[in-house]
Amino acid sequence: MTINTVRGADASAIIYSVTETARANGVNVYFYMKHLLTELTRVVRADGSIDEKELEPLMPWSKALPAEVLQAPQISGAVFGVERRFDLYLIFLLSLLYTGSSFHCGK
Repeated sequence: MTINTVRGADASAIIYSVTETARANGVNVYFYMKHLLTELTRVVRADGSIDEKELEPLMPWSKALPAEVLQAPQISGAVFGVERRFDLYLIFLLSLLYTGSSFHCGK
């Protein structure tokens, strides 16, 4: 796992912060992260910079988010557990991307 590195821990903290902020704002975390990762590729300039004005519509409190994102998930015990596992899986995958690590399963 990459959390045992500084970059991995930083990446995990960022992703956990984003998912918890989305949850605190009552949006559907799965659809928010899907939207965020899709839209961020469109607002990043060639030099890697981002205009802060372009980030505002992507914030979890923005009314400009798609309807599927703004629709709060119906949380039951079973669904809540699945959502948490999704968050952990997402943190793990994005940590790998952020640190440039690779992950191999099996032999």
